Amino acid sequence: MFLEKWQRNAIFEAVTKAELNPRDFALEDDRDEARVRVRGSKSIFVIGRDRSASYRVTKAVGEGPLVGYGANSWEGVMNPPLSLWLSEVKRDLETPDLWAEIGKQPLSAMMEGEANTPFSKEEQEQIAAVMAEVKEQARKTYALPAEQMRLLEAKLDYLIDAASHSRRIDWLNTAIGAVVGAAAGGILTPDVVHKVLAALNAGLGPLFGHPMPMLGP
Repeated sequence: MFLEKWQRNAIFEAVTKAELNPRDFALEDDRDEARVRVRGSKSIFVIGRDRSASYRVTKAVGEGPLVGYGANSWEGVMNPPLSLWLSEVKRDLETPDLWAEIGKQPLSAMMEGEANTPFSKEEQEQIAAVMAEVKEQARKTYALPAEQMRLLEAKLDYLIDAASHSRRIDWLNTAIGAVVGAAAGGILTPDVVHKVLAALNAGLGPLFGHPMPMLGP
């Protein structure tokens, strides 16, 4: 369905209201439907006609499934379908794919040629110091609820202890699993987990002779 100028402008304004950049979107329309696409993503919002309603909306976010339903008016297309889709797109764009980040640089390739040796006493002390810094940063900037902060500290304390009896490749596997698992289990948000990984990468990358595999350079 071909959109009128005021309808195209309404979509543009909805994108900016959602604090997204219209340049990241493409708007296409033809005789049958109008499509709002997120460039470089599978997210799409399709507006068409429906026999039982004025409009038919179909939408998908990221790798999610297509979902469709009817709307009796243009306002019914804009609110809540389009506004909700835009908020979901914003969350999808801002949420890191932690598993994909790990997969970018396989651990075996990153550690190729490096002995799976135990940490020295000095290295164990460095790990403890970095964990303490991450805790302090979390308290000051992450704004975590008390229970989440307690759980994060427990995971970091566990990694300090593990450094005393684990070889470095094994410890790195444990660290990745412990921190990423906190997101998979709903203990911490992906954003917080990404910040923790970045802090560990910055502080402990030199122990492995390169940036830690979960984040790359």
